[in-house]
Amino acid sequence: MQADLLIHNANVATLQGLAAPRPADAASDAGLRPDWSVAVSGHRIAWVGPSEEWDGNAERTLDADGALVTPGYVDPHSHLVYAGDRAFELALKLQGKSYLEILEAGGGIRHTVERTREATVSELAEAALPRLKRMRAQGTTATEAKSGYGLTTESELRMLEANAVLADALDLPVVSTFLGAHAVPPETDAQAFTDVVIDEMLPKVEAQGIARYCDVFVEEGVFSVAQGEAIFDAAKRHGLGLRLHADEIVNTGGAELAARAGAVSADHLLRVSDEGIEAMAGAGTIATLLPTVPLTLMQPQWAPGRRLLEAGVPVALATDHNPNNPVTSMTLVAQLGCFLLGLSPTQALTAATWNAACSLGLESELGSLEAGKRADLLIHAVPDLDHWVYEPGRQTVETVVSGGRVVAG
Repeated sequence: MQADLLIHNANVATLQGLAAPRPADAASDAGLRPDWSVAVSGHRIAWVGPSEEWDGNAERTLDADGALVTPGYVDPHSHLVYAGDRAFELALKLQGKSYLEILEAGGGIRHTVERTREATVSELAEAALPRLKRMRAQGTTATEAKSGYGLTTESELRMLEANAVLADALDLPVVSTFLGAHAVPPETDAQAFTDVVIDEMLPKVEAQGIARYCDVFVEEGVFSVAQGEAIFDAAKRHGLGLRLHADEIVNTGGAELAARAGAVSADHLLRVSDEGIEAMAGAGTIATLLPTVPLTLMQPQWAPGRRLLEAGVPVALATDHNPNNPVTSMTLVAQLGCFLLGLSPTQALTAATWNAACSLGLESELGSLEAGKRADLLIHAVPDLDHWVYEPGRQTVETVVSGGRVVAG
């Protein structure tokens, strides 16, 4: 066999296993194989197996020297595209200012919406590209990216178009989610804006052909369960899959809505009920958990990660990168998944790779190291999964292979 790249002598976490989102037991097997190798030809994995069985030539060989090799991270919840910086809000948060006080000071989501509405597609992509490069350098080789900071039809479509520009710029999978129902614009009310999302936005999103999913922020003071359900019904008619911001601030029955509507993922879930967990388990809904959000909001309450897994709910992990939570490191997210949410290191890796890929419909291409899949993989500067999470905040990723190319390390 002739290969372009051979990663040799590695502790390979193949993530081979159940060909579906994995709850507790299945998520506890990362398919670890000591002294294995991975061969890459072009954009694809050509061979995976014991190092001693490799019989071929490679233009470039990287000796992992026993280090951990994993699939590239898949970030299944991000708000990558927006205009405007909100670092000035940190001082206000540290002074104990409330969200309403920050809004009155010119911050909050309105700050982002105003600037995003003014930005062109090229300006949005130019602002987001350094963020995406930083994510990739830290190991994220595929990501979801939501709209939701324009809140007008034209600006929402520009955000989605910027996602496509970013994907082409880095040859990196960027899965677009339409989140028109992210907030209620100040010029209208929730029901009137729900009608705009259904009657005006969704038909144009379908015609544009970029978004794969529709998301709604169902929360007290934002959109009700009934409004979310109406948007979901319309989104399905327009051929979009469903995702949901659910039960973050109060329990609204969002998890139950996600399960009832057939959403692939319910996200946040800090205040999910037992009934919601049971409904998600029965429907096969993935729980996407975002452990850095309570930290940056300075409201420390954590989603019940272990309880979700043990109830049969597959768990994914994500950054929720946004201007109020500007996190780009999936390694940090996985480490916090262990220390704050109760996941084991193996469950955290499954959540950051395989289950995340499943939540974006990318499992046939990403999320595990198998011949024929896209060659997205990471070499870590640690020997095993325990050391991968052992030092919270340590960036373990040493080498990033994205689409068969070494792009970092």
